[in-house]
Amino acid sequence: PEYRIEVSAESANNDTWRPIASLVAGSAVAASAAASSDVAIGTSLVKITSGTAMVLGDIICFTSGTIEWTRATAVTGTASFNVQDATRFDHASDTGIFGGGEHFVVSADLEAVTRVRVIVNNNNSSGTQPIVARAALITSL
Repeated sequence: PEYRIEVSAESANNDTWRPIASLVAGSAVAASAAASSDVAIGTSLVKITSGTAMVLGDIICFTSGTIEWTRATAVTGTASFNVQDATRFDHASDTGIFGGGEHFVVSADLEAVTRVRVIVNNNNSSGTQPIVARAALITSL
């Protein structure tokens, strides 16, 4: 899938969007797992039952109603994995857990920009898997 970042100097009108960056993510099928029990807030060890191992260092996404992103820091075969930071939300055992996430960083001068948007385009991907995306705009450090 392509992630296209567009900006506009106008507060309205849709013919003023201009692309400033385009990133292409991998389209391989992500590893998926099921938790063997509910994952509580503050958990750092996630026990899984699906027989699919997460990969050490992978960015992991919990797809419950409160989507959460984290990173696998230790993997014990197909039985469990540890996350970098304790979970921020509760996740029921039927929550989808997917590995293989990607992060992208784009630095740009946005001083003259009024609006920013991210377009996710999966038209050229060879797969039909769903996309879970999160975009954040950090204006200063």
